[in-house]
Amino acid sequence: MSGFGTGPFGLGPTGLPEADLPAEDPARISSSRSIDGTTKKFVQTTNGGYAGMPDTMQRVLLLVSFAVKKLPAFVDDESRAQVVADITTALAPLTNPKNQTIDLLDVSVDEDGKSTTFPRVRYRDLVSGVEHTVQPR
Repeated sequence: MSGFGTGPFGLGPTGLPEADLPAEDPARISSSRSIDGTTKKFVQTTNGGYAGMPDTMQRVLLLVSFAVKKLPAFVDDESRAQVVADITTALAPLTNPKNQTIDLLDVSVDEDGKSTTFPRVRYRDLVSGVEHTVQPR
């Protein structure tokens, strides 16, 4: 005879659920948050939360952003080559063959003719196989 609190814990007499619970897809959780390169703010979703982004993309965006913190307003061949070299050097931890995470496809630097320089990095994420473009400005 069992009384209140003396039986096994759970939903059924043996402590196990009576029926199998429905299978659920695992939640897609990203620890990286999407950052708008122009405003330098997190991107918000329609429900007020913060949009996620792939972890590798955030690493690329941050490394490129730090590498191009001080850009010339106008680029010539010499400064363009220097910015490309700075970006390539900054991405070395992700392109190192020992633990390669990305395949660097293209690094370019453009300017609008007024006073803004735009770096652009195109890469393939070797973890997901997806090609991405990052523009921190």
